[in-house]
Amino acid sequence: MVVFGSASFGFGASEGTNLSISLTPSVHIPVGQSNGLFGIGGGGNLSVVYPIPGIARVSVKGGLGYTFLPVQAEISLSEISLAGGLGYEFELFPILSLFAEGEAGYYIGILPLNTGQTNTGTGFLVEGGGGVSINLNQGMNIRLGAAYKNDINLYSGVKIYLTASLKQGKLTGGKANIEIQGIDLQRIFPVFYKYYDINSLGNIKIKNLESGAISNLAVSFYVNQFMERPKLSTGIERVGSQEVVAVPLFGLFRDDVFSLFEETAVSGEIIISYDFNGEERRTSLAQTVYIANRNSVTWDDDKKAAAFVQSKDPGIIKIGKNTASLIKTTGNTTLNDEFRIAAGIFTLLKEYGISYVPDPTTPYEKLSKDDRAIDYLQFPWQTLEYKSGDCDDMSILYASILESAGMNAGFITVPGHIYTAFELGLTESDAKRLFLKNDDLIFIEGETWVPVETTLLKDGFLNAWKEGARQWREHSAKKSASLIRIKDAWDTYKPVGFRTNADRDFKMPGDSQVTKDFVSLINAYRDTEIRRQELASRSVYRPGSPESQNWLGVLNYRLGNEEKAKQILRNVLEAKGDYSPALVNIGNIEYLEGNYNKAHEYFQAANKVKPGNASVLMAIAKTDYKLEQFESAMELYQKVASINPELAKQNSYLAEGVSDTSRASDRIGKKEDLIWLNE
Repeated sequence: MVVFGSASFGFGASEGTNLSISLTPSVHIPVGQSNGLFGIGGGGNLSVVYPIPGIARVSVKGGLGYTFLPVQAEISLSEISLAGGLGYEFELFPILSLFAEGEAGYYIGILPLNTGQTNTGTGFLVEGGGGVSINLNQGMNIRLGAAYKNDINLYSGVKIYLTASLKQGKLTGGKANIEIQGIDLQRIFPVFYKYYDINSLGNIKIKNLESGAISNLAVSFYVNQFMERPKLSTGIERVGSQEVVAVPLFGLFRDDVFSLFEETAVSGEIIISYDFNGEERRTSLAQTVYIANRNSVTWDDDKKAAAFVQSKDPGIIKIGKNTASLIKTTGNTTLNDEFRIAAGIFTLLKEYGISYVPDPTTPYEKLSKDDRAIDYLQFPWQTLEYKSGDCDDMSILYASILESAGMNAGFITVPGHIYTAFELGLTESDAKRLFLKNDDLIFIEGETWVPVETTLLKDGFLNAWKEGARQWREHSAKKSASLIRIKDAWDTYKPVGFRTNADRDFKMPGDSQVTKDFVSLINAYRDTEIRRQELASRSVYRPGSPESQNWLGVLNYRLGNEEKAKQILRNVLEAKGDYSPALVNIGNIEYLEGNYNKAHEYFQAANKVKPGNASVLMAIAKTDYKLEQFESAMELYQKVASINPELAKQNSYLAEGVSDTSRASDRIGKKEDLIWLNE
């Protein structure tokens, strides 16, 4: 067999096409009547092939051919032809295809004579055949074909051709034969520049117009001005001919995208590559990208506001940590720490003088109803600088400082409005013991949250709490209220560390003014709560009875009125010395104040009145533990476990027999874990 090589060249005529030129040698074998006139000859064709867009595996072919056929010794017929036709290729496997093709055209035959003259003739020709195309790795392609050729009134025969192409590695730079059916590219919001790394910012629809399947389709997106390198989308292993696929686009932006004060149009690039017939083909197209200003957001997902919550900003951390440290040692320390810190931060912001100013151009009430409308949100440091903001700005600021102080903050959304909530760190049962008006709290999945209407800074924390609770009750009854945990929202919309004046220190109100207002606030809450609960107790206890006074003493202590609580309980014991609930409760006070021996005496006295009571035995066990009488503590714990297993489970540290005093102190539960008794 004779093997001929061929050279082939490919270039793109326009986007989405693949025009190729090939030069193919051939062997010609006369058949029929031509067999007696001509010998075996040869020739070649210079052809142009163009795959027809939108018609799978069909291409148009045309070219110029030359053939020489021996007639006698030293005399050969030369033929020049111009022909065109159609080709069809069917893929059997990724490396093997069958092809068929047919042509028609015109020829000129030239035959030199022994006399020195030359005869010429012209006519029409037809040709048809097919063969096998093998696409090997490393860019090798072998095409073996045979065709019947009839030069009318001149010659008929079989043409055999073998085309082989061998390239070093893959041939790159060939134009892609694809059609872009649509590009959906979203507006880029700088605050979500981390989000776009793993979440789509748009997609592109690509139709494969190659004659067969393509493989390893890869699409990259690039904005030179704000990206280090193109961001590659998830690759697609195979796309059939005429198949349409939608490919998501991603982008890993640099943080200098925050330099934009206004929406800006920049030039982006979408880069597409794939493999076809052992050849890597690629194309790219420019695309205008709109990048919004750094404060922009849309409300298609309320969790997006969490990206503006900057709990790690140095200025915010300083405010949160300093306020928490100040409040922990100020005023009524018996109240829940989270409640006190949240109230202290709210008081600090009130004294700082931030005003609620609705934005007339981008009001949340209007824009939250349109998930495509662009809103303007302030970062917390901006609200501190401007000393004003609308509901979303003030919610973001308050949540940022709460989180920086170690609290769990959240957003509450109701139709047309957003405000803040914080977690108390209490179970529902503990919270209901501390707060009489339970419908001012939110109980979700075992957690207790306090809603705070952040726009009411000037009205104070208690009024803001009351209004936040009212809105929650009203809208949750209609199933139109939601609580978004900031930390949960951060899983999707990560916070950004952006600040123009990173070294600027905000001048906050002095400690003395904050503590004065905070103590006044807490005392007002305490007095209001005591009056409210005193009124409620009248439906349970007879006024002036030991039961009523004991309950009132516990209430005063838990709300921070310690001295009054002690006096009330002492009065109960003076009137009725064997009243065990009062003995346990005054023992609890001594315990909390570190007077463990005195507490032990009260608990033992209560046990004599009601021997074997699980709550009293547990109180004695805890005191023994504090006094390092571990053996006695364990014995009492075992008795409690046989009487009340659940109570024992709540205090399981007593069963460990720890003898290290520092470790023993660390294992004592919160003050809320103490057992306060009512008859």
